[in-house]
Amino acid sequence: MTSRRLWTLWSIALTATIAILLARLAPLEAVLAARAHGIVDLELAWTAQQFTEITTAWGAEGVTAARTQTLWDFAWIPSYALTLWASLKLSLRSATGTLARRGAQVAALIPVAAGCDVVENIALLLGLGDGPRAILAPLASAMATVKFAILLAAIVVLLACLIARLRRRPALTP
Repeated sequence: MTSRRLWTLWSIALTATIAILLARLAPLEAVLAARAHGIVDLELAWTAQQFTEITTAWGAEGVTAARTQTLWDFAWIPSYALTLWASLKLSLRSATGTLARRGAQVAALIPVAAGCDVVENIALLLGLGDGPRAILAPLASAMATVKFAILLAAIVVLLACLIARLRRRPALTP
């Protein structure tokens, strides 16, 4: 993919990511957080008991907000995944050696993170309904853990690329 197309993709995906976050996800998260638990708490509940404790604390309004937020997350997944993938591809263009190899591996895992997020969302939606929480809570948490690990690795690679680039810059002399 040419640099121009990659930058265009990055710009569109970043705009969508920010728009969905600010217009939909953040306001719904505020509803949940006002009831002592955010959506990440539910994503990482791990047990049916913890899942139920969180949804009980949320009440009907919170559960409705969580369902709505999870549905909006389906739109957010491709936007954040494309933003992160394009960020990695652009950053790795000047990387060499181990950073280039590891970075390429992490970039290849971004679709896996997105897939995990989709499975996680389905498990959450079923659990917010009448689904078997004893199965769905650990499934959602396992998928969220894999997703977060990949996203964290991507952030580490981006920071490493930034540091490498700054080190290559010539020092400014007065």
